Amino acid sequence: MTEGPIQERVLAFVRARGERGVAPAEVAAAFLFPTGAQPAMAEKLAEGILSADARLKRRADGLWVAAAPVSAAPAAFTVIETVAAEYGGRFLDLECSAIRVEADGRPTGARGAAVRPDPWPPGLILPPALAAKVRAAGTIQDLLPKVAEFARGATLTAWRIGGLHTAVARLNEETGGGILSLRRLARRFIEPRLDSAADLAARLGLAAREPATASERARYTAEILCALLTRRAELGLPPPSEWAAEQHAPREEVDFAGRQFDRGFLDTLPDRPGVYVMRDAAGAVVYVGKAQNLRERVGSYFRPRTQRDEKTARILEEAARIDVEETGSDLGAWLTEFERIRALAPTINTQFDVHARPAAARAPRRRIIVVAPAPDPAQAELFLLHGDRALRRLLVARNAPAAAREAIGAFFFSGAPPAEGAQNAELLQLAWSWIERRADDVNAFDVDLAGGMEAAVLLLEKYLRETSEEGRVFHT
Repeated sequence: MTEGPIQERVLAFVRARGERGVAPAEVAAAFLFPTGAQPAMAEKLAEGILSADARLKRRADGLWVAAAPVSAAPAAFTVIETVAAEYGGRFLDLECSAIRVEADGRPTGARGAAVRPDPWPPGLILPPALAAKVRAAGTIQDLLPKVAEFARGATLTAWRIGGLHTAVARLNEETGGGILSLRRLARRFIEPRLDSAADLAARLGLAAREPATASERARYTAEILCALLTRRAELGLPPPSEWAAEQHAPREEVDFAGRQFDRGFLDTLPDRPGVYVMRDAAGAVVYVGKAQNLRERVGSYFRPRTQRDEKTARILEEAARIDVEETGSDLGAWLTEFERIRALAPTINTQFDVHARPAAARAPRRRIIVVAPAPDPAQAELFLLHGDRALRRLLVARNAPAAAREAIGAFFFSGAPPAEGAQNAELLQLAWSWIERRADDVNAFDVDLAGGMEAAVLLLEKYLRETSEEGRVFHT
């Protein structure tokens, strides 16, 4: 099972009960009945959530309690990585590879095997070479005891922990050294937003790769693990004896007391592009940001986390009110954010300087019209770009594009466009930079190639007619 918020809430629930223990039915009633699941199905799902978390264990009486953290220094680590195929909403392990790494950072042995799904799912299609290996392999039940024996007494390690790791940990519960996700460890102690093994490797000065097979993935993870072990002091990591326990530190909930919004407000934000303005209790602007999805981005600041970077901590400390402004498009969000930062001078943006945008080396001489969605689906937003000279934004009704004729004529066909000032010049550079980076996702046409003002208006009418009112991405 993937790491997710419900798993963390269930873990906190079980920990709060202490030695009294928790039955799957209690977890189902607390977390799954409100979702509409039937009681029997909810209890089965709860059992799956509990058994998939190596931080929990089942007692002989059938109740679940928190497993005691491992404190002894691990004698070794066993890196286990898999290759899986998605089928029917779940992942089927098809290959498994394990590498043993000693506590001093030396790899000392490896094992690998294919895994045959049992029964073989109808309609599962694999590359011929892999299919031949998988069909001739043993099942996961055949493989588990062998992997568990190889990993006996060692800390199970992977980039992300999956069902196979948890199953092996259960078999080695009495002698195992815990279970370790390098992703969790790295996000806690190195970089909170670090997402991929390649990103961590790059931070460690290793080659960034995207391994395809289980053996390649295991070797890559082992290489990263060895670097973490041998450079622990330099990286500021705690002793390896604390890694398995530290990565599972409780997630800190955000306190909404004193704020003019709560989690319910965050859940009602639009899932559209836009700009958000955060203010303190006195109304002063402290932070301005942009988002392709306002609900997802703004909500991300207020999710429970084990650790937050300095900027996010400042935002949580000061944000008492949030205003959002839909822009209809990502380009609109970029430009609006820039304008709001310049006008409002938010303190956190200034301190952390997080909104520097690499501009194009030189704005092209082309004259183009970019057509993008507007907050009102009955409208579209036009971005008129006059080479390196001027930028103008214009809202136009989708059913009356001819109303834009006068603005298009004045901007492109009446001689030089009016001077727009220094800020508009920066916006123009920013717009060209955005367009260059998203050339495949832009609906734009060249005014000069269109053949005059009337032809440009007709082409605009065609674009507005053929693009969806609900469209988020427009293609040339």
